[in-house]
Parts: sequence; C-alpha cells; structure tokens
Amino acid sequence: MENNTQSTAVHPSTRAVAFEGQRQEATGEGLRYYQGRILDELPGAAFAVITLVWVIACFFKLVW
Repeated sequence: MENNTQSTAVHPSTRAVAFEGQRQEATGEGLRYYQGRILDELPGAAFAVITLVWVIACFFKLVW
C-alpha cells in the first residue's frame, strides 16, 4: 500500500504564505475595528478628563 499523504500534501512554504495572507487580512480588519472603537470612545474620554481637571481645580480654589 502506498502512502497517499505525500502526493496530496502542500509544500510548507506555500501553507505559510497562505496563512500569512489570511493573518494580515484578519489583522487589518481587527486594526480598523480597534481604531473605530477608540475613535468612538475619544469624546467621552476627553469629557471625563476635562471634568476631572475642573473638579480638581475647584477643590484647589476652595483650599486657597
């Protein structure tokens, strides 16, 4: 009986190139999603920082 796995096997470098292409595509989509989520949260984070600075400034004004 012959071993048929060798005749249908894909060369490792071909698999690596195909996997690399899939990984780059998935990483690109994930990066765009992550950047979109950060940009969606940015106004709220800026508002929180400004509010905290205002509250701390008010407390310092009370102390003086």
